[in-house]
Amino acid sequence: MSEDIKRITPEEALKQCNDENRDKLKVFIGYAPGVGKTYSMLNEGNRRGKDIVIGYVESHQRDETDKQIGNLEIIPRKNDI
Repeated sequence: MSEDIKRITPEEALKQCNDENRDKLKVFIGYAPGVGKTYSMLNEGNRRGKDIVIGYVESHQRDETDKQIGNLEIIPRKNDI
């Protein structure tokens, strides 16, 4: 084993896992269409000032959701025909 590899203690590993600077995964769940999942997710990201990139979104022409989308970056869909 190489001498220049530093092993961390279990306590150090736990501290790294519990670091408060880490981002957390938040899942938005709703029972039915129109309950506000997309709006809530976009609103939360915008409120926190996060860098949001949209892969796919359906606003269903809801004005408030469209306002949350605003000028966010949207990855163009690939058309394989």
